[in-house]
Amino acid sequence: MDNPRPDKVAIVEELNQKFASSAAVVVAEYRGLKVSDLEALRRSLALAGGSFKVYKNTLVKRSADAAGLEGLAAYLDGPTALAFVETDVVEVAKVLKEFTKT
Repeated sequence: MDNPRPDKVAIVEELNQKFASSAAVVVAEYRGLKVSDLEALRRSLALAGGSFKVYKNTLVKRSADAAGLEGLAAYLDGPTALAFVETDVVEVAKVLKEFTKT
């Protein structure tokens, strides 16, 4: 059996904590976005009570399976990022909707 790298174990533990503490999780494709656009989205989401981060799909699948979110794996194809909602789901949804208009 393989020994997982400590950095990957830490990422899976971070994801486990985020899945457990989040009111909602949104999977988004970020292909074609500029770094400046992603930074602006991260800032807007932070103000609305959310966060946005890119993770390796294999690590997300591992953590999602452990959290009982087996259906999430179907959406993890290609370059994906996760938006976690810690507080107000509606505010974060508004930020994401407004961002898709730009």
